[in-house]
Amino acid sequence: MNTAALRPMNQAWANAWISAAIIAEIVEQGVKLAVLSPGSRNTPLALALADCPQVEVKVVLDERSAGFFALGVARASQRPVVLACTSGSALANYYPAVVEAFHSEIPLVLLTADRPSELQGRGAPQTMKQPGFFGSFAKVCMAIDAPEPEAPVNLDRLSDLGFAIRTARTAPQGPVHVNCGFRKPLWDPQTERQVIKVPKRDYEQIIRDTTEQMTDAFVDLVARSTKGVFVCGPDAFKSSGDASKLYELADGLGWPVLAEASSGARYGHSHSSLFTHYDAAFRTPHAIPEPDCIVRFGRACTSQWLANWIRDCEHAAWIVIHDGQTCVDPERHHDHYFEVSPAILVDKVVARRFRTAADPDWLSQWTQLETTCQSALDRDDLDLFWEGSVASICVEHQPNGSAIHVANSMPIRDLDAFGGRTESELTIFVNRGLNGIDGTIATAVGEQVGLADARLLLLVGDLAFRHDANSLALCRDTKLTIVVNDNGGGQIFRFLPISEHKRVFEELFLTPSKIEVEALCRGYGLRCTIVETNDELKTALANEQDKSDSGVIIARIDPELNYKQHHAMWQRVRDQLAESSP
Repeated sequence: MNTAALRPMNQAWANAWISAAIIAEIVEQGVKLAVLSPGSRNTPLALALADCPQVEVKVVLDERSAGFFALGVARASQRPVVLACTSGSALANYYPAVVEAFHSEIPLVLLTADRPSELQGRGAPQTMKQPGFFGSFAKVCMAIDAPEPEAPVNLDRLSDLGFAIRTARTAPQGPVHVNCGFRKPLWDPQTERQVIKVPKRDYEQIIRDTTEQMTDAFVDLVARSTKGVFVCGPDAFKSSGDASKLYELADGLGWPVLAEASSGARYGHSHSSLFTHYDAAFRTPHAIPEPDCIVRFGRACTSQWLANWIRDCEHAAWIVIHDGQTCVDPERHHDHYFEVSPAILVDKVVARRFRTAADPDWLSQWTQLETTCQSALDRDDLDLFWEGSVASICVEHQPNGSAIHVANSMPIRDLDAFGGRTESELTIFVNRGLNGIDGTIATAVGEQVGLADARLLLLVGDLAFRHDANSLALCRDTKLTIVVNDNGGGQIFRFLPISEHKRVFEELFLTPSKIEVEALCRGYGLRCTIVETNDELKTALANEQDKSDSGVIIARIDPELNYKQHHAMWQRVRDQLAESSP
């Protein structure tokens, strides 16, 4: 290609050319959405995005909200999403979303505008060291120098750019950072824009097909066990359909499947091998049968009681299946680790019609355990309104094919422990990369956009809700139902030893707020309904289903009653298991 034909005529043209070339590479890698935060230095990128019909541009003022919004869209759509911002502190606000995307393995492409080299280190406004800013949390960091009018465009750098963006989609997926320098004038109205045609390139495909060898090794390990257990952690399977082969395998082996709410293996399944009440059951010493093998798919366990049980089963083989950034095994150091997609591995094992000589009483012990726990948890004659009942009702009233984003802290634990099961296919989203409460609302809005027509409900605590209140502005443009457990602050700390420190516990840990959730909602123009009983919640959820815009349901929870009810339910399970034990 004749690079002389690409010689810019002036600085504004050079900025326009390189920006158009960058956006062309993004389109080549399958990007459909760019989230843009307004600024001056990113003007060339903003104009290039506006001129690209293949990419939808969503403007989000707050970069912190923008980061989590993009994360949500990328997770739900399973496509990379672009984040574009100006220079200086703007990109620093992306940091929480970037680290979550890295640990959750979600593809983001960060395009951060920057000052040119001659302004670096001289105290220029909105200028700081941006290349490498995200450190090890960006899979790739690439810096593109500010283009100069008198120099031809470096096509090799554009090839490097294509590789960098493609890396976001390469397993394990994650964020990549492209830092783009620009000199003034950033745009010149007298400069005629030209259509930039970037030459197509054939990228080398590197495929390491080791799944057959992994399948051989996995089958060999499992064949040695007669009392095995499958554990499905968060994000183990993308959908209930992906997990269906796991139940074929479990049936053939006679193994139970302990499926977390966010695993993709719980909702939409009614198999006899499905076990959902492990959190309550494992609180009872010696109530659980001793396995000889534990296989976990996906991320680390949400339930600390399940994690403790895995740690204590030191004589059982501990096998971790996860195709992520690192081996996730905080429960205990793995005996065997397979870096492969759980769905792919299970599919290959099932295709072999693999069977073992399972202990005939093994699965029946777990089935009886599930029945006993369910019986104990169903004995709620008072129909109390607490966080467990809110989680259960939200699951029961979500339509088939819809989704729930559940916040960290108590909501995910309550959904996991008391959300039960349903044959409706529900997708459960949760930010379990780092398990933080930040960006919850923005992430859920992004997931709703990524899901297109599917309905999404956000179940969140009042502390996480207030923490991301600025993202309520995003709710005006989509249909989202938000259920807020308004219980007076960080109630999870009531369940921790620090609650015994009476002098500072409420002030430093519960952090009650004087900002009313209802006032926040109305300030952002959102419909708001307050409920104080289970029946009121059911009615409010049904009413929200008929609306075309976003609405908030505030569940007023008595914190003392809620705390006592959690312990009462766990005690019922302990009593029931004690009665049923031989």
